[in-house]
Amino acid sequence: MDDEEIRGVITPFIKTANSEISHDVDSGLGWDRDKDWTFLFSSSRIAAVIMDDVTKSKSSMCSPSEIRRQERHIVRRRLFSNQESISVSKRPLEVPDTPIMKKISDININSDENNVDAKDSIIDAVDRLSDEPDLIADGSRSYSLPTVIGKHNDLKSISCHTMATLVRGNYSNEIENVTIIDCRYPYEYNGGHIKGAVNLYRREEIKKLLSRHRDQSADKNHIIIFHCEFSSERGPKMYRFLQSEDRDLHKDNYPQLYYPEVYLLDGGYKAFFESYKELCEPDNYTPMLHNDYVEDLRHFRDTSKSWAAGEKRHHSRQALRF
Repeated sequence: MDDEEIRGVITPFIKTANSEISHDVDSGLGWDRDKDWTFLFSSSRIAAVIMDDVTKSKSSMCSPSEIRRQERHIVRRRLFSNQESISVSKRPLEVPDTPIMKKISDININSDENNVDAKDSIIDAVDRLSDEPDLIADGSRSYSLPTVIGKHNDLKSISCHTMATLVRGNYSNEIENVTIIDCRYPYEYNGGHIKGAVNLYRREEIKKLLSRHRDQSADKNHIIIFHCEFSSERGPKMYRFLQSEDRDLHKDNYPQLYYPEVYLLDGGYKAFFESYKELCEPDNYTPMLHNDYVEDLRHFRDTSKSWAAGEKRHHSRQALRF
C-alpha cells in the first residue's frame, strides 16, 4: 500500500478521532488549523499516519492512547533510523513540513554521537507532553490557572470567573505577567473591553509580539489569554497562529517557547461582560454586527483577507525555493 492509499484509508478516522478527543488529551505541541488539519496532536503523530508501518485497525486509530503509543514509536523510529536493529522503509518517506519533523530530519543528516543527547531530548519531550496533559507547552511546569472544557478541544480554555479573579489581581503571587489579547476589531474593542486588555486582531501583530519577546529577557511565567466576541473564530485562530509561529521560531530548540502558557477565554467578551460588567472599560458591549459599524466591519474584514492572501503567497514562494 503506498502513501496515497494509506491517507485515503486513515484520514476519515483521524478526523473522527479529533472530534472525539477530550480537552485534556491535547499534547500542547501546537496546531494551526489554517495551515493544515494534519497538525492534529503533534507532527510525530501525523508521521504515524503516513508511514508504511501503520497497519493498525481502523478502530484503534481513534484511540487517544494508541495515538500516543504510535507517537513514541514513530519518533524513536525516525530518530534512530540509522541503527541496524531498527527496520525502516527502503524507499524515501514523505515527512510533514513541521518544526519537530524538521528537527528530527536535521539530526538524521548528522548521525554522530554528539547528536544522541538532542535525540533523547526530543523523545523525552514528546513522551512528557503526551503523557502529562496538565503540563504547559514546553513541559516545564503545570498550568497556573484552572481550565474548563470549551468549544475547541485542542486549546486550553478558562472560564469568565477565572478571568475575573485574574483581573482583580488574585493570582499575582503565582503569575508574574499576564497579557490579555482582544482579537475583535477596533470599533468593538473601543466600545468596551476587559480592563488591561490589548487589541491585536491581525497576524502581523502577533509576529511583532513574538519579535519583541525575542529581544527581551525571558519571562518564564508570562501567560497569554486570547478572546474575541464569543471566542469561536477570531480568538482561537490567533491562539493557534501564535502557537505555530512560536514553535517555528524554536525549531532548533524544541520544546522551548517564548509563550508556553496560553489560554482561550471561554464564551469570549460577551460572556465576560454579562457577568462582570464592572471589570470592563468602558462598561459597554459593542457587537461585531452593530448597525452603526457596517462600513467598519467591511473595511476590517477586507484588510484581514488581503493580509491573509499575502501570507499565503509568501509561503507559496518560500515552498517553491525548496
